[in-house]
This record gives sequence, structure tokens and C-alpha cells, in this order.
Amino acid sequence: GRKSAIGAIKSVVGIPHIVTPELGGSVINAEFGDTPEITRVEGRGNGNLIIDLTVESEKKIVNEITPKEITYKQGKGPISIKVIDPLNVIGGNYEVKFLEDVLGKLDSANWVIVRNKTDSVFSTSSINLNNEQLILDWGISISIKQFKSFDVTSSFSITDLLESSIEFEGSNNWLTGVPDVDGESSQNWIRSGSVHITNPTTGAVEDGCGQNGYFNDYYKGSDSYDGDQIFEKVVGGTWAPYILAAKENCFNTPITGATWSAISSSDLSDISSVDIVYTSDRSKWSRVPVLETQDNPALSWDGNTEKMKVKLKPSVDKYGVPTNNSGSNSTNPNDANYISGVGMSWFPGYAIDVQTGERLNMAFGEDSWLGNDNGNDMIFNPTKKMYTQFGPEEDPSTVVFGGKHYIYVFKNLHKDKYPSSYLGAYDNGEFMKNKLILSTSTSDKRKVWSACMYVGIPLLSESAVGLSDANDPYSYIESDVKIRIRVANSYKKHADAGQYVSDGAGSSVNGWNNFYTFNMDNLATSTDVAGGEDAYKDSIMALINVVPNPYYAYSNYEANRLDNRIKIVNLPDACTIKIYTVSGTLVRTLTKDNSRITSVDWDLTNTARIPIAGGLYLIHVDVPSIDREIILKWFGVVRPPDLKNF
Repeated sequence: GRKSAIGAIKSVVGIPHIVTPELGGSVINAEFGDTPEITRVEGRGNGNLIIDLTVESEKKIVNEITPKEITYKQGKGPISIKVIDPLNVIGGNYEVKFLEDVLGKLDSANWVIVRNKTDSVFSTSSINLNNEQLILDWGISISIKQFKSFDVTSSFSITDLLESSIEFEGSNNWLTGVPDVDGESSQNWIRSGSVHITNPTTGAVEDGCGQNGYFNDYYKGSDSYDGDQIFEKVVGGTWAPYILAAKENCFNTPITGATWSAISSSDLSDISSVDIVYTSDRSKWSRVPVLETQDNPALSWDGNTEKMKVKLKPSVDKYGVPTNNSGSNSTNPNDANYISGVGMSWFPGYAIDVQTGERLNMAFGEDSWLGNDNGNDMIFNPTKKMYTQFGPEEDPSTVVFGGKHYIYVFKNLHKDKYPSSYLGAYDNGEFMKNKLILSTSTSDKRKVWSACMYVGIPLLSESAVGLSDANDPYSYIESDVKIRIRVANSYKKHADAGQYVSDGAGSSVNGWNNFYTFNMDNLATSTDVAGGEDAYKDSIMALINVVPNPYYAYSNYEANRLDNRIKIVNLPDACTIKIYTVSGTLVRTLTKDNSRITSVDWDLTNTARIPIAGGLYLIHVDVPSIDREIILKWFGVVRPPDLKNF
């Protein structure tokens, strides 16, 4: 239109210029849109942003389990800090603190950003509005938008899938998984969608597979958990939220309908952004329980173990060797010979909550009936086989799924909203062993399964080499693999240790509300550089130029018919410009003493303001601050005055 929100649209002429001579010599270290690495000190959540940890932070989490601080890659932080004026970026240490709203919550929180503990800027709106606030004096903008997980329409909590991927360090994509397939098939293991068929006999809506074989999707009340089937696309349908994995009478699926599975106590908002890593580095492996995934207890390893119960076979070490049930020959749980009695093994890798910076507990299963596909050895070693060669694929008796080595990833539940009697961060599998193996209490089992976030069905790909060392059951791992799942989450309180309600194990700096730090020194503009090396001084002088050259009676800088104008450009802050004829007569002297303008205009007149004659002129530029000078040659053809309109 012809008008903007503030009135008539005005055109503004902008002339690009080189900033190197400014402010005693400037070096721009950032571009528009550049971002710093952001460190999370307290709080959790990412709004709707995709987050990724630095390599250093990932190593720190693997070793320390719950480090106090974690740092995100540039452009992959939980809040958005962006360079908007590369020339005006100011270095220093910055802090961003969330300020609780009047109800003591963060849904409508404001924030304050502090530079070097002194200068501060407060938000002009709360985080429930999508606002990018420009901080022009610092050359940056900040944008924080709260994600609202409660869906008013359905009356239950949800989240958004932002992205997912599988990343290989090596050239061969040796790992894959069982993809979800809709319809009446054993591969229909992710119950997203709106299929909701009633029982033809009773008229009741079936739950899950239903007793009559209907493969219904999951509803809560009258609304589908995931009607748009977004979560059927996680890593190509090979991973899913535990809450959406098939249960009850569905054969060959990752979970069961046992009351302690606690699936009904969870919402989609309870899942977080995670990394699941496979690695051959045994020092990073996770101690985990092994679950029975055979549907028929009579076909389990002992003929009596129900699906999803821990297999009480002797535990194995990191080389798959059974350990002594009667005692322990090591007190170090990371030792290859660590003995845990029964039911425990090792997952060749680890899982991380990318939002909270915590290492997570895991578990895996195997089907004891599928011994030919490594289903009865207490080792995480899936095969390539999807089905047997007998019968149709929809027949449950033909399903292999690589030995059904289902993977489960659990969150740190007790720190989030429950007391410490619930499953916490990774503890070498001790809590899970105590609750799932040593205890027969349904309540204890629920304290584990209430924390389950994700489940996956791994397979070796057709291109996988398989075992390369007959003496090592894990030699099928050809390279490190990372599974990335990113979802949206609300900003919330979160402590670095213990529970935030009891102030954790140490002191809080922001009431356990979101608190972030970052440094802008590597993005800040460097000034007064010309006081340094001679080479930089020479480079500043080499930029000085006169435009246009030659001048043929006209330049784009001129405003009207009586205006004659050229520019001497790329000048340092202070300099003296003298213009001579070739015979040495001084024509005009110009001076500049301005740190933000890098050019001066010459109207092609002499000291007496009389227009010069056309010809060749010498322009001498003297810069005392860096003890440098330069002489430029300029040729001009000057037009006679145009008095047409006078």
C-alpha cells in the first residue's frame, strides 16, 4: 500500500561503505543473524526452538550425569539471541533471567538481560507474546516465546514434533528400524491417527487393538492424542513416544497392557528432546535391565516370564559374558566385570535429555523364543530379519523384528514433579534394578514406567556388515550413530541437582527459573585496530578512493542541475585532504573528524567557491593518527551551469 503503520511510506537512500577505517580501524567479526553459544544454568524448556548441545557439553553429561551448566551450539540454543547490527555488537558477558509473573509462574513471565553485571534491559512484553525485541545499543535482538502445552480444544497436554534424524559418523548406514505401517498389521505399532472403530457385538469403542483385532488409534476422552499422525514420522516411523506405542492384545508390540505400565498417567507434553547414541566406546555404555518381549509366557526363557517383565537370567558384562550370581568381584559399576546378579546387561551407548542436560536411564528387550535372532543371550544385538519365510507378514507368528530388541528411554521424573522415590537421572541402572528385579510391588514398577518417554524397534540395515569379530558380540557397531528427537516444551523451573522445591543440593541464582548466560567477545566489532601492525595501517590507506573517477560532467551523488559533486571515500576518523592542480597549486582543503562517517564530499569548487576547470588533479590525504599519507589522481570534465529553470 501507499501507507505504513506509522504514516506515509518514505524512501531512504543508503550508500554502502567499507567500515574498516571507522573508529580508528574496525574489524567486523559477525554477520547479520549470527548467534552466540548459550549456556543454561537453571530452568528447562526450549519454546519452539530446535536445540543441540556442543560436543564438550555432551561429553560432560556422559561423564558427570547431571552437570550444573550445559552449553548449546550457535543457533541451537533454547532462547533466540541474534546479531542485528554487526558494526555495533558489544563484547562482554551477558545474562538472561526469567522473572515470574504475578502468580509465581512462567507462562506470562518477563525477562531481563544484563551485560557485565551492570547494564540491563528489561523485556517490553511477556514471553506469552511472540516478540523480537531489538537492543540497538548492543547490536542484538532477543526473542523468547513460551510454548503452551495445554490444548484447550482437547483438554489435555500436548507437544509439537520439531524434527528427528539419524546421523552416522561412518559412510555405511548400518542401523535402521521397524517402520510403522497403518492397518491391520503387526507393524502398526504407533497408534497415532483417528481410527476409532467400535466393537460390532457390544457397540463399545475398542482400546488399542481391541479384543476383536481392531487396530484403533489412541484417544483420551473423545479426542485423539495425535490425530494428524505427526508422531508416526519420528525417525521414519522407527521411534515413537511410549504413550503412543501399541499395547494390550496387540502381538509383537513394544509394550503391554499391564497396570504397572503407567501409560495412562502420561501426556505428550511429558516427553523431552533427546539424543540416543550408539557407540563402540565401552566407557560410555549404559547399565540397563533386559525385558522379555515374547508375548506368550510359555515361550519365554523360563516358560513363565510375562511380556515386559525383567528376564531373571544371569547378568552379563560388557562382552556378553555371564557374571556370577552369588556375589561381586568389583565395586566399580563401570568396570567390564561388574556383577549385578540377574537381569542386567549393557546398552552400547547412552541417552541424553538435551533440554535439562542429564544422562538418562534406558532398558532394552529381547524375545527368548527367537534364539536364532539373538533373542536369548541378554545382549543388545538386533539382526536384519523382519519376518520369517513362513506365512504372511500380518501373521504374528511370522514376526521377527530383529529379535525384538526394543529400546526404552526414561526421563528424570523425580526431579521434574515427583519425590526422589521415582526414577531419576542415570544411576548405572540401580534404581531400575531395585524396582523391577528386587521388588515385586506394582507400585515400584509404576515408579519406573511412569518415566518412560520413548521406544524404538532397531534393526541392522541390509547393508550392515554384521559381526566382524567372532569373539565380540558388539562388533556389528560399524560407527557411532546418533538418534535425534526434538520436540517443543514449555519453559519451567529446573534444578541442577535434587529437586527445585527444596532448593536442590546447592543454592539457586534465579529461584530455579530459567537462567542463561552467553559471551559476545568473539562476535563483537574490534576497534582501534589501526594502532597495531603496520600492515593494517597500510591496508586502511589502500582503501581510500575518489568516486566517480573519471568524472564526466555527472555523478549519482548530485541533487539537482546546479550540483556538481564527487566523494573521497573509505577515510579514517580524522584526516586532512588537500586538492592540487598538476602544477602544484592548492585548490581546496577539506578536513574530516568523525568516527561514523567514512567519506567527504567535494562540490568541485576552489577555496573561493568558484567552479574548477576540467582536467587532472592530485588529491593528497594525510592521516596523522597512523602516520600515513596517500596521493590519488583524479580527472574531471565539468559541465557548464544549467539555468534552464531560472
